[in-house]
Amino acid sequence: MAFKIKIRYIITLITFMGFFISFSIKIAVNLTLVALAGGEDVPIKQINSSDLFIESSNFIDIAPRWDHRTRNTVQAAFFYGYSFSQLPSGRISELYGVRYIFGPSILAASLLSVIFPLTVNWGLYAACVLRCVQGILLGVIFPAMNTLMAKWAPQNERSSLNSIIFAGCSFGMIATQALSGYASVWNFFGGWRAIYYFTGLFGLVWFPFWIYFVYDEPSEHPMITAEELATINEGRNKTLSGKAVKLPFKSIFTSIPVYTIILAQIGAWWNVYIVSSQQPEYINAVLDIDIGSNGLLSCLPSIFFMLSSCILALICDTLRSSGYLTITKLRQVFNSIGSFGPALCFFLITIFGKNPVMVNMLFIISMIFSGGCASGSSVSHMDMSPTFAGSLMGITNCLSNFAGFLVPLATSILVGESKNPKDWANLFYLTVAIDIVGGLGFCFFSNSEVQSWDPEYRAGNEKNKLRGNNNIAIDTDKIDNLS
Repeated sequence: MAFKIKIRYIITLITFMGFFISFSIKIAVNLTLVALAGGEDVPIKQINSSDLFIESSNFIDIAPRWDHRTRNTVQAAFFYGYSFSQLPSGRISELYGVRYIFGPSILAASLLSVIFPLTVNWGLYAACVLRCVQGILLGVIFPAMNTLMAKWAPQNERSSLNSIIFAGCSFGMIATQALSGYASVWNFFGGWRAIYYFTGLFGLVWFPFWIYFVYDEPSEHPMITAEELATINEGRNKTLSGKAVKLPFKSIFTSIPVYTIILAQIGAWWNVYIVSSQQPEYINAVLDIDIGSNGLLSCLPSIFFMLSSCILALICDTLRSSGYLTITKLRQVFNSIGSFGPALCFFLITIFGKNPVMVNMLFIISMIFSGGCASGSSVSHMDMSPTFAGSLMGITNCLSNFAGFLVPLATSILVGESKNPKDWANLFYLTVAIDIVGGLGFCFFSNSEVQSWDPEYRAGNEKNKLRGNNNIAIDTDKIDNLS
């Protein structure tokens, strides 16, 4: 049965929702832990509505009150699992497919999300273990997505389709930050616990759509048209062997362009985690803005990041179709926007300090610039190596997501419990340095052309040789006819 809507767009939308759920789970703890700020454990019966908890027989009677260092420990626990599970998941998705890896992982992480409010009462270690397991489950999504879209996205739609999927991250942040802030103040459905129940429900509803519509190979999809299949395959150099190709470890780990992606992505993710995990803390501690308004202010950078990444991706794909710039130059230009723009913004935050209008504007503008990375280093894996796009994403995302637990660690060391903007400035100076190093490395040393160690490169060379031989034969025939 042929579908009127292009199947690749349906798969993009469903994957977008998968990222929405994943990032809702991922960052929920960053804002809701503000509700657990304090020192000693406090009985719920002694906490009024302004303390963000409700009295209910459905919940255990003691709610922990965690200091900044403890909250950062819980945040970091997720990334221990999240970073390291990415290494094998890219290769596993290439060998065994994405369909039964991506979907079930998000479903399981969603259901575990429902349990998190209970683990908070069981103790710090229980909360950390659960978050680490969620990290392991959700660590598969970026490498698996790269494997999927390397097969489903036409060359001239790679930036756009990937940016739409990446926008699911921002959309998840927006919904989570808004809901968690207001739920905490209004004591809605358990107060701060509400966001964990909703993510569990979203995952349960989303999963059947994933299993029904998503297939690993376009050629295997029962609803795809011949026209769409031809569009997806246009410009690709297909290898004839259906066997799994051996991963060229030596070539990958000695490739300078791979390391430029790692450096650039460390900066990109560092910015995301600074804004998603530490902006709420900064707004609360330094600017002294209440948690309800905090939720709204915290989601604004994500809204603008989502919009800018999609708009810049459309511009990038338009420029690629025109042939005005090479793919390497395109990726370098857009990644420079995503690296140097935020660096300037974070530097200016150190100057404006306690000015709430300017600081919040700069957080927003930094994320507008960051949208450039979605058309830069974030998508270069598919350009460099369509065959091993999942493995490359697993390697680069594993290392770049060290930022997930290094940001809370750096905050604990450089800021601690301080409410002084001068102490926070040290964290922002570090962010500026990381952005500049990553941006310069990618700008001068990256290469987004298909690499010589990818089978598509060899297939392209073989195709060019055959074309050359055919042209020689044609020219010989012309000479014979003239003689």
